[in-house]
Amino acid sequence: MENLRTLRELVKIDSSQNCDKIIDYIKDKLSEKVEEILEVEDKKCLFVGVNTKLKNQDVIILSGHIDTVKPSSEDQFDVRVENNNAYGLGIIDMKCFTSTIIDQINELKKIDFPIVCVFTTDEETNLYTVQTAIKKLKELNVRPVFSIIGEPSNMNFAVRSKGCYEYQLEVFGKPCHSSKPQFGINAIYIVSKVIAFIENLTKSYKETTMNCGVIRGGDIVNRVPEYAKLNFDVRCYDENEKLDVIEKIQNYIKELEIEYPGSKIKLCNMVALPSFNLKNRTLIQKISEKLGNEQEDFSGGCEAGYFQSYSGDAIIYGIGDTSLCHQPNENIEIDKYKEYQNKLLLCIKEIVKFIK
Repeated sequence: MENLRTLRELVKIDSSQNCDKIIDYIKDKLSEKVEEILEVEDKKCLFVGVNTKLKNQDVIILSGHIDTVKPSSEDQFDVRVENNNAYGLGIIDMKCFTSTIIDQINELKKIDFPIVCVFTTDEETNLYTVQTAIKKLKELNVRPVFSIIGEPSNMNFAVRSKGCYEYQLEVFGKPCHSSKPQFGINAIYIVSKVIAFIENLTKSYKETTMNCGVIRGGDIVNRVPEYAKLNFDVRCYDENEKLDVIEKIQNYIKELEIEYPGSKIKLCNMVALPSFNLKNRTLIQKISEKLGNEQEDFSGGCEAGYFQSYSGDAIIYGIGDTSLCHQPNENIEIDKYKEYQNKLLLCIKEIVKFIK
């Protein structure tokens, strides 16, 4: 189908581990149509000044990541159309947002307000480049008055999202032969107790969640393991609840170090993705009524909190069901895709009316 051409081309480009090719593709498509393009840190991030130079401006930011999770099969690099649905790797998370910008670039140029697109390349891993992007925007004195993040939101306006805080816990015990475990300190036992503590702690909160995602430890079965490592995350709308969670975990760690004399437990924060909460609900309520969109929460984490923390306000507005992200059957409804492209333009125009 004609309106899927750009999306097909984007999905065909493997951006699960390296985004150089997709950065080149975007530059090739847009370089002669926009005011300015700037690579940040050698293709780690791309700025596109749609109708403005990238300096000393209040702007509307359109932000999306171009990396994807790893494919489960090579078939996912081709868009498959079936029953008015288009299937493919990263099609909603979130190459359809990038294709919308490319397909609608001429219409975006007509909007009477500076627009800057920010394409990041590591949202699925560590979100380093969005932090780099914010630093660069500050250097350029480019200030977002409003940011739209194109993460999938079922074509509704997501008005708040959880922050995501990833932690690494390392346990240093003492090795010995497994036939005499009383002479060692089993690091896996200690990690297991922390896991059980976190599982039980989750029940104390209504919206804040925790998940133990990775555990490693030991090398051979006949030796008491001296080292074990746990990676877990805490996701919350309320920063104070995260602080409360970590304080309780830290206090429990102190208890374990007393229970296991000679052990050492180290806790480090690896990723701190801030939450966001829309400030101006009145504006979005008006746009929701005009476009027929609802408002909802975004359960995952994304760039919105970074942009809002820097300047202005933000919403998450994309197509597709979040529950399908990272799945082999990730898909969008083709009719909804065209509708989304048109509504995104209308949304930006309404925001401009309010700003002016």
